[in-house]
Amino acid sequence: MRTKVVAMRLNQDEYKLLEETQGTLRDLGTSGSISDCLRLILKSFDIDQWKSEVIRNLDRKESQ
Repeated sequence: MRTKVVAMRLNQDEYKLLEETQGTLRDLGTSGSISDCLRLILKSFDIDQWKSEVIRNLDRKESQ
């Protein structure tokens, strides 16, 4: 399986959350790397729920 490198900018709050996630992973006995954190987030991400929330928020903004 081929892999791809992805880069992004984070603000301070986002980076703090990432560091907290790393700490939790280390406490659980894993390496706690940034890659591990992002993989964990992606595995637990529910795209259908996210889409529903985005649509609901857009509908709410349009009705205001």
